[in-house]
Amino acid sequence: MVRAGFFLGDGAGIGKGRQIAAVLRDSFSRSVRETSTSKANNNSFASPSKMISSRRRRHLWISVSRELIEDARRDLKDVGCHAPVIDGAEVLGGSANSKKPTTADSGVLFITYAFLVSGKGKRMNDIITWLTHGNGTNRGEGVFDGCIIFDEAHKAKNLCADPPTTTGLLVLELQERLANARVMYCSATGVSNLKQMGYATRLGLWGAGTNFPTFDSFRGSLEKRGVGAMEMLALEMKQAGCFVARTLSWDGAEFESVKVQLTPEQISIYDESMKWWDMVKSEIKIALALPGMNDTPKMLWSQYWSAIQRFAKELAICIKIPLIANSTLKQLESGHSIVIGLQSTGEASTQATLYEMQAQRIAQNLSVQHLEDISLPAVLSTASAIMAGFVRNHFPVAPQPPEPIKVPRIPPGGFSNDYDKQFHRHLTMLAAQVENAPPPEVRPELIWKQQEMLNAINIIPLPPSPLDDLIDRLGGAEKVAEMTGRSGRILRS
Repeated sequence: MVRAGFFLGDGAGIGKGRQIAAVLRDSFSRSVRETSTSKANNNSFASPSKMISSRRRRHLWISVSRELIEDARRDLKDVGCHAPVIDGAEVLGGSANSKKPTTADSGVLFITYAFLVSGKGKRMNDIITWLTHGNGTNRGEGVFDGCIIFDEAHKAKNLCADPPTTTGLLVLELQERLANARVMYCSATGVSNLKQMGYATRLGLWGAGTNFPTFDSFRGSLEKRGVGAMEMLALEMKQAGCFVARTLSWDGAEFESVKVQLTPEQISIYDESMKWWDMVKSEIKIALALPGMNDTPKMLWSQYWSAIQRFAKELAICIKIPLIANSTLKQLESGHSIVIGLQSTGEASTQATLYEMQAQRIAQNLSVQHLEDISLPAVLSTASAIMAGFVRNHFPVAPQPPEPIKVPRIPPGGFSNDYDKQFHRHLTMLAAQVENAPPPEVRPELIWKQQEMLNAINIIPLPPSPLDDLIDRLGGAEKVAEMTGRSGRILRS
């Protein structure tokens, strides 16, 4: 059995550090001192000696920077928790300057993700030994029920990358070895990308007792359903009580609504884009009506209308950028400091486009080892990436494969009669045949039509990515302090 975890996804400024401190204080307040009596040297005449051990008196806080230990101490003190915060790099560092491991009965061990991966795995054993009061055995690991705080948990997001990162693997191992620990994930961007949630095994979304035996099956099921499924996932997690995500209130702030007057060029871009979407709709209907094409793929039209909504939203943001940039430059000339908030960085769409360009150049035998090697004529358009992504992923180019057959589990006591047993065996054989059947053959005329629709996107002068366009208009990366969670950006050479 594994203890469930909790995901704290509050935005910037809410006070995740204080909430972590409150969780730790609560755990200290609920801790129990266990007293046992032993007899020395197995001598029945010897006086008994008392052995005192503490449960939930030692906890682990993992963060991104060693300097944040002072913030951790401040947050704990502010909530009235005066337990010592121990620097893991000092007591477990293993260097000549390292301090002797503390023998304190209670405390919070503060380490960084970089420290966790150092020492070729030795740090993991040192950390667990400290948490379990020196009892780093399987039994000691199973008994430990203190807190493990993964602050800025997205540092482990590349667990499912190819190859997976060491950080992700060790975060997973730590949770597996301390199965009874109280795990808390903290990140403002934790549920924004499904493939980066593989480390959050304690949320009960996949594994034993769920409909998804593995993370890959969970991820595959939701990715087929698009952004709407991600929103439903967040609602489901909140309802289950394992996730909370709040933002700062704007109560008392002054607002001014500014209407953006569309230029003839912007109106033309919108009209051409909607004609393209209408053309795609017609081509899908024609493709599905061809001989040999079976039923309409599940969720196809839902994905279609969802993609149009995301495209329209992205295009609306892009159209606002020139006005925002001009207004910002005027305010800067007046000596003001400007803070601009965007709902999305567009990183997922940008990366998808770059990976597609990388694959095309590799197919053309061009030397492209990394995304950084790709030279672009202009800033990529996230609106264009939404259009291309829908056509590549959802335009039908082959008949639908048969639905997999669900085979019911064998009852714990076995089958009550031969008929049920033979029927289960028959279903198992059919399910294997469907699973091992070759994929439907791709129709060349539909591949050609798919490429024709992709080429039509390039004719529309769609605006660039809002964030990159904004930075470019404000003077480049040297003039703008970007505080986002994206892993890279496009720069002028």
